[in-house]
Amino acid sequence: MAAEMELRPDEVLVLEHAARTVDLLARIDEALVSAPLTVKGSMGQIVEHPLVSESRAQRATLARLLAQLKLLDSDDARVVAVAGRRTSRARAAAQARWQPSA
Repeated sequence: MAAEMELRPDEVLVLEHAARTVDLLARIDEALVSAPLTVKGSMGQIVEHPLVSESRAQRATLARLLAQLKLLDSDDARVVAVAGRRTSRARAAAQARWQPSA
């Protein structure tokens, strides 16, 4: 990608951080494949697996990094944002379905 575009040194650094974030997300996603979505919290309550929230945080970081590079036009960015909200809502609904009832 960097070869196709003329990037300033600061943009190259942002691109490197974005690539590292993508690598980290792949590792998190791989770990979550075999992990439960919920775990016991410190008080014995059922809570979201910490990697789920970390995945969400890293995806937000990636979106900010990519936005800094201004690679998406405004219509593309809107599509990405809507898809992200749908995914978050779907994840929350799935977790609510699988939470043990009190």
